[in-house]
Amino acid sequence: PRTWFPWTAAILRGSNHVYITAEMTVPCIRHTQRLIKSIEKETERAVKPNVIINRFASKVTADALEKSDAKAVLGERLVGGISNNYQLVRRAVDQGVPLDSLDPQANVISDLRRIILPEEASIEESGKAGTLSFGAMFKRKAS
Repeated sequence: PRTWFPWTAAILRGSNHVYITAEMTVPCIRHTQRLIKSIEKETERAVKPNVIINRFASKVTADALEKSDAKAVLGERLVGGISNNYQLVRRAVDQGVPLDSLDPQANVISDLRRIILPEEASIEESGKAGTLSFGAMFKRKAS
């Protein structure tokens, strides 16, 4: 959260993975850099947060930040970007369904898989079916 509470550091220390979602803007990248330093200071470097760029555009305009700019500031903390597929994500949220139920091959799903489940992504990219289904992690159980 933007506001640190007495329990914030304990939650961070108890987490297996910590991801900060950022936008590809100068103010957001700078804020993210400060947030990483704050998290590391508060948890005495026990937590090493990673950064995911949301709504990442692979085709940049002349005045936009590039991945190399974010990498220069965030270094190894930058673990990837999620494609900007606002229409699909909005539909999934509005319908209350997992993304893969609308489009199992969506770029957003591939991006998330590459970041969060790299082993499964590499298996699928090599043409073999993965043993885990990314979408199954988020599907509701039938009653």
